[in-house]
Amino acid sequence: MLVRLEDAEEVFQETSVTMWRNFDQFEEGTSALAWARQIAKNRVLAFCKKRQRDPLMLSPEAIEALAQAGEKEDALGVARAQALASCMQRLEPADREIVAARYGSKATTVQVAEDLGRPLNTVYKALQRVRRSLLLCIEKTLAREGLS
Repeated sequence: MLVRLEDAEEVFQETSVTMWRNFDQFEEGTSALAWARQIAKNRVLAFCKKRQRDPLMLSPEAIEALAQAGEKEDALGVARAQALASCMQRLEPADREIVAARYGSKATTVQVAEDLGRPLNTVYKALQRVRRSLLLCIEKTLAREGLS
């Protein structure tokens, strides 16, 4: 929402301090991300208002539009993560095992092949197949929910 890095850093610091000072106002069980976003948006609006003569400052309407776009993107990210979890559960146990071995432990594909006692090329192909399967499953799940 801010063009200059130094402005963004200043507003980030102000946002952090505001969140720290007002942490007792955060309602447990609500979205911490939404709370933080609202504080950040308010800090950006205040910053831009102070510097309204600066030609690089966005209008309040533009800031609001960016904030709304960010909220939509966050909601889509949450939906993608939920779809991934659901799709992972539908995988065959062997496929879940290879995904967990590769991404759960941050092992390299070479290490996974060695640990599983399988040829490297076989592990590469299996991971490629499983990733493709997961992607299709996620896309179908999001499409069913109208979130594609």
